[in-house]
Amino acid sequence: MIKLFIKYFIYDGKEKKIKSSFLLPFITIIIGSYVMFLSFAIMDGFAREISKVTSIIERENSIKVNKKEFSLNGEKKYDDLISFLHSNNYIYNILEERYLFIENNFTSGVAKVFGISNLNKSNIKPYFLYDFLDTSHKDSFCYFGIDKSFDLNINVNDSLNLISVLDFNNFYSYPNKNLKVTNILKTNLSRYDNSIFINYDSILFKNNIYSTINLNSSLSKNDYNYIIKNYNYGIKILENNHAFDDLFFAINFEKLFYGLFGLIIVSISSIMMVGFNISSIISNVHSIGLLQSIGFSKKDVKLAYLFNSIITTILAILISLIAYEFTLYMDENYELLSIIFDPNIYFSFDLKLFPWVKISIILIIVTIILISTIYPLQKINKLNIIDSIRKRV
Repeated sequence: MIKLFIKYFIYDGKEKKIKSSFLLPFITIIIGSYVMFLSFAIMDGFAREISKVTSIIERENSIKVNKKEFSLNGEKKYDDLISFLHSNNYIYNILEERYLFIENNFTSGVAKVFGISNLNKSNIKPYFLYDFLDTSHKDSFCYFGIDKSFDLNINVNDSLNLISVLDFNNFYSYPNKNLKVTNILKTNLSRYDNSIFINYDSILFKNNIYSTINLNSSLSKNDYNYIIKNYNYGIKILENNHAFDDLFFAINFEKLFYGLFGLIIVSISSIMMVGFNISSIISNVHSIGLLQSIGFSKKDVKLAYLFNSIITTILAILISLIAYEFTLYMDENYELLSIIFDPNIYFSFDLKLFPWVKISIILIIVTIILISTIYPLQKINKLNIIDSIRKRV
C-alpha cells in the first residue's frame, strides 16, 4: 500500500524522478513556514532584549505625576502617595529626567540626565562596559551612556559638575553637583546611551515638573480605586504603557509583514496543490474507476488525496523546523545574524520563538493546505464509475 501511495503521489517510475506535483508545493511550504518561524523568532528576540533593558530603568506599569499640580494641593499629598506605594511594595524606582549642563576641566556640554532613586541598587550591571564597579562615592557617582561618553570625551574616574542654570536664584548662585564617573553604560538604545544616570537629587530636580513612579506590578483593584479617590489630580496611572511603545509597534508591524509574506508563499503552495490535485484526478480517472470497481469507495480515494496533503505539509514543516533549529545553533555558536545584518545597526540578542507562536504557525499552515484540498476532492464525487473506466469525465 505504501509503495502504491508513493508511486501514485510522489515518485514517477517512468521518468525516475520525484513528481513536480509533490516537489513544488513541498518546497514552497518549507520556505513559507521557515520565513515565518525565523521572522517571528528575530522580532520576538529583539523585542525581548529591549524589554530586558528597559525594565531595569522604566516599567510598563507606572504612575506619571505632575508635581506642579500636586504641590497646589499640598506637597504632603505627594509624600503620602509615595508612603502608600512603599508600604504595599509597589515601588520599583522613582525616575525623573531633564537636561543639565556638564562641566569639567576639559570639556562642557548638555545632556539628558536620568535621576533614579536607589541607582546603586539597580540591576544594570550586565550593561556596564567595564566589569569593576566603584560604589565608594555613595551618592556622588554617575554612569555615562557610551554615546554621550564619546561625545564629551569623558571616561571612568573623570570628575564633573552637573549644573542647572535654569534654577538660579541670582547670577552668582545656581544648583550644581560634583560627581565621579564610575562606569559606562552600553544598552544599544539611544535613549539611554546618549544620557547620564545619577541618584535622584532633590536640588537638581527641584523645579522639574514631571516624575515617574515605576511599579513592580500592576495595582490591585482596591489600591487603584484608593489612589484615584485620594490623589485624583496631577497623576496618570499607566498600565502596559512603555517609553518604547512606538518601537514595539514597529516590531509588531515587521512581524505582521514577514508573517504575511510567509503566508503568501504557503498560499502559493496551496494553489499549486489545488491545480496538481485537479490535474491528477482528471489524468487518473481510469485508475480511480478501476479502484472503485474492486471495492474502493469515493471516500477511500478522497482520504488518499487528503492523506497526501497532510504528509506533504507535515514533512515540509518538520524540515523547516530543522532548518530553524540549525539557524538557531549557528547564531548561538557563530553569531550568524551578525554576519547577515549590518554590524553597525545590529546588536546581539537571542532568537526567541514562543511555543504558542510555533503552534499557531503550524496550525495556520495545516489549515490553509487542508482547505486547498477540499475543492479538488469534490471532483471525485462527480465521477461516474463507468465513465471513469472508459476514461471520460
